[in-house]
Amino acid sequence: MALSFNVAICTYKRYKKLKEQTLVTLEKEGIPKESITIFVCNTDEEMLYKAECPEYKIVVSAETLNEKLNFIIDYYPDGSAILVCEDDIKKFGRITPLSFRDVAEQMFGLCKSEQVSLWGIYPVHTTNNYYLKDRVVKGLKFIIGICWGIINDKRMRLPNECVKHCKDKVDRWRTLQYYKQHGAVLRYEGISPDTKWYGEGGLASSRTFETESDSAKYVVLSYPDLCSYKVKKNKHPEVMFRPIINKLLYLEAPIELAS
Repeated sequence: MALSFNVAICTYKRYKKLKEQTLVTLEKEGIPKESITIFVCNTDEEMLYKAECPEYKIVVSAETLNEKLNFIIDYYPDGSAILVCEDDIKKFGRITPLSFRDVAEQMFGLCKSEQVSLWGIYPVHTTNNYYLKDRVVKGLKFIIGICWGIINDKRMRLPNECVKHCKDKVDRWRTLQYYKQHGAVLRYEGISPDTKWYGEGGLASSRTFETESDSAKYVVLSYPDLCSYKVKKNKHPEVMFRPIINKLLYLEAPIELAS
C-alpha cells in the first residue's frame, strides 16, 4: 500500500552516512524508496549523493538548513503530509508493536482530526527505552528536528529573521511557532530516534557555543512566555520549554493485535 505522506530528507556532506543509516532505517520500517526525496545543497553534492544513492530522487535545494526547510515547504503543495528526517538516524527505540510507518500514518491522521499541523516523537533515546510512554501528548512539547511531520502550509515558512538568527535551534523555534498558530502540537512518546548528537557533518560542521547560544536567545526573545534560556551541564546552551498538556491520545494497535 502506498504511503499517505511524503518523506523529505535534509542532508549535508553525509552521503555515505545517509545511505548506511537513515535510508536503511526507513527501509526496515516499511518506508518505500519512491516516497523519499533527498534534498541537497548544490550540484557538487548532488553528484556525490547520486553515486551513493542512485535509487532515490535527489533535489538541489539550498545551502543552509533553514533555507532548505523553506525550500521543502515550497516544494510540496499545501495540505500535503510531509515527514522530514535528518540523515543520521541509526534506528528507532520503541515500546510499541507498531512500525514507524504505522506510527507516522496514525500521527498524520491525528493531526487532521485534532486540527493541528506539527507532530513529532520523543527526543531522548536510551538503551532500555526507560522514558518512553505509549501515548500522544497534545499541547506544548518540544518536537525534535531529527524526525517530524507537518501538514504543509506555505504560510508557515520560517521568516527571514529566523532563517538568519536561529541556525542551531530551529526545531525549538518551529515547535513554538506551530503551537502559537494552532494552539497545540502532537508528540508520540512511545518511539525515539537513535542518532549521534553533535556528530560530524550536518549542522555540526559549523556549530559553536556562540551560534547555539545566539540561536537559543533568539528563540527565547521570540517566545518569552513559553520558554527560557539555560546552559546545561553538557555545556550546550538550551531552550527550556514550559510544558503544557491539553489532552492525551492513544494510537491504535495493529489489527492482528487489537483482538
